[in-house]
Amino acid sequence: LNAANTPTTNVTYGSGEEYRLLSQSLEITGVQQGSVLVAQPIDNLFSLSRSIQIVLFTVTSIFALTALWFWLAALLTFTRPLSQLTDATTKMSQGDLNQKVKPAYWFFRDEITVLTENFNSMAETLSESYASLEEKVKQRTQELAVARDAAVAANKSKSEFVSVVSHELKLPMTSIKGY
Repeated sequence: LNAANTPTTNVTYGSGEEYRLLSQSLEITGVQQGSVLVAQPIDNLFSLSRSIQIVLFTVTSIFALTALWFWLAALLTFTRPLSQLTDATTKMSQGDLNQKVKPAYWFFRDEITVLTENFNSMAETLSESYASLEEKVKQRTQELAVARDAAVAANKSKSEFVSVVSHELKLPMTSIKGY
C-alpha cells in the first residue's frame, strides 16, 4: 500500500465481505513514524453514494420543477399578454381599429392587465372617433355639394344677367354712334 500517492486496495475477508483499505503514512518532523490504515465496507461506500445520488436527484428535480413553474408563470403573466398586445397594435397600425385584447390575470391586477384594459378603452374610443369622423365627413360633403350647386346656379344667373344687360346696353349704344 505504500507505493501509491493515496494507497488504496480492496480486501475480501473469509466472511465474504469486501472492504476498501485506505492508507496514509504518518510523518513527524520529516521522519516516517508509521501508517494509518482505515477499512470501510464497500457496501457502505456504495450505499452512501446512492444516498448522495438520491439527494442530488431530489434537489435537482425540485429546482427543475421550480424553474418550470416560474417559466409558466412568466409565460402566462408577461409573455402571452404582451404578445397579444403587440399583435393588436400591429393590426391597428394597419388600419383594423376594431381590436380588443382579453385581459388575463390569475391572482392580481398587475401593470400588464392595466395596460391591456387601457388599450381596450383607447381602441374603443379611437374606433368611435373614427366612426363619428366618417359621419362628419359625409355630412360636410353633402353640405359642400349643396353649396356647390347653389354657386353653380348663381354663376349661371350672373352670366345670363350680364349677357342680357350687355345686349340691352349695346342696342342703344349702337344707335347713338350711328352704326
